[in-house]
Amino acid sequence: MLGLDDFYTIDEGYHWPGRVERFSTALATGDWASTDQTGHPGVTTMWLGSLGRAIAFQQGILDPGWAGGGARYLGMLRLPLAIVNAGMLVVAFLLLCRLLPTLEALIAGLLWASSPFLIAHSRLLHLDGLVTSFMALSILFLLIGLRFDNQRMLPLDAPAPASQPMISARRRFIVGSGICAGLALLTKAPSLILLPFVGLLIATTALLHAWLQHPGQADSAPQPITLRLWLVARHAIPLIIAQYLLWMVCAALVVFALWPAMWVNPAAATQSVLIEIFQNGGQPHHSGNYFLGQPVADPGPLFYLAVVLLRTTPLTLIGLVLCVLWLGSAGRNWRAQQDRPAVLPGLALLAFVLLFGILMSSQAKKLDRYLLPAWPAIEILAAVGLSAAGRWLSMRFRSLRRRLFATAAPIAIALLALLSIPQYHPYYLADYNPLVGGGPVAQRVMLVGIG
Repeated sequence: MLGLDDFYTIDEGYHWPGRVERFSTALATGDWASTDQTGHPGVTTMWLGSLGRAIAFQQGILDPGWAGGGARYLGMLRLPLAIVNAGMLVVAFLLLCRLLPTLEALIAGLLWASSPFLIAHSRLLHLDGLVTSFMALSILFLLIGLRFDNQRMLPLDAPAPASQPMISARRRFIVGSGICAGLALLTKAPSLILLPFVGLLIATTALLHAWLQHPGQADSAPQPITLRLWLVARHAIPLIIAQYLLWMVCAALVVFALWPAMWVNPAAATQSVLIEIFQNGGQPHHSGNYFLGQPVADPGPLFYLAVVLLRTTPLTLIGLVLCVLWLGSAGRNWRAQQDRPAVLPGLALLAFVLLFGILMSSQAKKLDRYLLPAWPAIEILAAVGLSAAGRWLSMRFRSLRRRLFATAAPIAIALLALLSIPQYHPYYLADYNPLVGGGPVAQRVMLVGIG
């Protein structure tokens, strides 16, 4: 939030201040159809930008009325977005404390807060920072709502009074996930990936839960596999349908309530989003692209792997590798583990990163910031990997001093990462991972900065 009146990025110079102005005018005049300004659809960006515009006018900072003019005015438009993104990081940390051990949640929060790639886009009048925050919160809310009970696996046929409090609590988190998903859908079209991902996550969790509740025994005699599958499906499918419908309804209500264009012409608003997906996102970038030293229209499937290598920090990249190794080891015998509730969210987050990466790679139009919604999951996975490495070291050393060092080292390193922030301020877009060559290598691999 510091020094927001610094410089214009290209889309801020030519697109978003004008869209905010027209959106604000449409709200003031009740011209609801005109709140459909772009197929992105960018509604949350325009709502928050309109709030910043009102604050700017109150402070006597007027709209210069031309592209790239008035850095003070731009800073006021950015301010509500920066505040919301910072606030959602705090909410995410509180959710992580419910989902992971406190140490891992703290490291994840520090990595998330100190990522230059996330900071850079969270302080712009643009879409990527907001859609990243909303999608991350939606997934975290859902993981808490679907998680296994830490102490025991509740029987599926438990009496209603005993299970009702747990069901109600889970519903609250599923509702929270649906609300955040609706806000993400109002921000940028790639958030549509939440629809299949959430459905798969709900179905997988319910089926796995039901399978573990039916160990294959009945009256001390083995059950036929077909009977067990029938019992699992009979208990899981109604729960899957109920939870997914609840999530979908919450998301749809948010989209309808906060986008006035949906009140008067929902077909046109929906059509503008579909046109954006297929005519813009489905085509190569209009000004061309660049990858591995060559001008290309489509950088191909290796592009986002290069983005992960270059846009992560050294600590995140190391932690991510450690996490993949830990998940591979823990996944082989996860059922016997005491920390099973931590393994399942890790696998879910890794699945989201891979699924989102595949989706983005299938699109002809590629820029590094399009992968940003996967970044919070990457930072959380890195924190899990660093924490697992700390536990491994502490078990290998008997000395209390060494064990304390092994536990405290990941936190200390994450805190040190915060100290690197001032050297990049306000040019966070200039940060590239020094482990793979930093900026000099990035310039020969991809479009740098904002592209």
